[in-house]
Amino acid sequence: GVKNVSGSAIPANTLVAIEDGSLNGGYVAIAPGALSTAAARCRGVTIGEIPAGFCGFVVAEGLVTVIADGPGVTANQAVAPGTTVGGTVRVATIGTHSELGFSPNTIASAATGKVFVRLAW
Repeated sequence: GVKNVSGSAIPANTLVAIEDGSLNGGYVAIAPGALSTAAARCRGVTIGEIPAGFCGFVVAEGLVTVIADGPGVTANQAVAPGTTVGGTVRVATIGTHSELGFSPNTIASAATGKVFVRLAW
């Protein structure tokens, strides 16, 4: 589980990461404006809403529901943290972005869809 220290509720299906500058890997925060975070800081995808100041569960490995960043995610592509909307995923450019996993299906911008994640931590 992780603790939400962001100051507001983190919705379900949201990618979360270690708070910038934190030395405690269990405490997470989401950057609502942009989460262009290296995969090493990402901790998982929330399975339900996590209220501010409370702990909740995330999936770090397996098939999860995520929200696609604009312009969406193409099928059969690696995914990375989104850069426009916090907590989302986008198509990764291999060798440039920190890959989080793989999307077997197309996901429209701002829509939810399934991806396989494998976050090593």
